[in-house]
Amino acid sequence: MMYKDTFKLLLSNFHLVWKILAYVFISTLCVIGLAYACSLPILKVLEAEGVVGQFTSLFVDFSKSFNIYELLSNAVSLIENFFNVIANNIANLWLYIVLFLFIIIVIRAFLGGFYKFAATNVLYYYLSSN
Repeated sequence: MMYKDTFKLLLSNFHLVWKILAYVFISTLCVIGLAYACSLPILKVLEAEGVVGQFTSLFVDFSKSFNIYELLSNAVSLIENFFNVIANNIANLWLYIVLFLFIIIVIRAFLGGFYKFAATNVLYYYLSSN
């Protein structure tokens, strides 16, 4: 009986679920767009230093040989090269790195949890007997 009531409750409140899913999708797109805009200078430096080409060749070589050991050893060298490029250009990229991390950590948490205020208030009044 409890499962039957839970299923009925889910179906009767499904309009709220779609609104929440739409909000989560839109807020995720906003965060991805802002993070991408802040990471463009970082990506340009990585492309100029050859890290992006090394990344693509890593998977092209793996798709041809299917050698896991070679993939992992090339991935380690890719990660070392990535951190060396970032360390060498940190004077120019520090602001973009801080903005990128701020957007990913703070803005995502803010936008991700913002819908909970309205959703919990609506569910409280809908499900309560008051």
